Amino acid sequence: MSKYNLPSEIKGEWIWNSSLEGKTSFPVFLRREFTIDAGSSSFDFWIAAASSFHVFINGTYVGYGHSRASEEICYAFQYDVSCYLQSGLNVIGILVKNSSKESFRSGRGEGVWCQLNANNSPFIWSESRWKISAGTCYEN
Repeated sequence: MSKYNLPSEIKGEWIWNSSLEGKTSFPVFLRREFTIDAGSSSFDFWIAAASSFHVFINGTYVGYGHSRASEEICYAFQYDVSCYLQSGLNVIGILVKNSSKESFRSGRGEGVWCQLNANNSPFIWSESRWKISAGTCYEN
């Protein structure tokens, strides 16, 4: 993880499953499959979330990030993920611990924003093609 500025070109939107709004104390899983052609060599992944999260690429753990600090501050984390990606099919998995309503004090509510840059240009980002599901097997 690095402490740098956001990418110069930001794409994407905050995503969440509307049926999960207001539910707490369970994990939420996000997943996106994508293909990389040979040629790109440098990949940076940016992520921000209302709750704490863990990022996996192709089944390998990449890193962790904490929830927002306050109503005004939401951290964005950057990871150099070049070593986790390969030519062909790849998968990004994100586990969000939707733990308490206190994490969602701002008007933004629940959600995740992320962007994968290839050679400093947006390649994929958070939008409607991401699969989002609740870890309902953990509900009481």
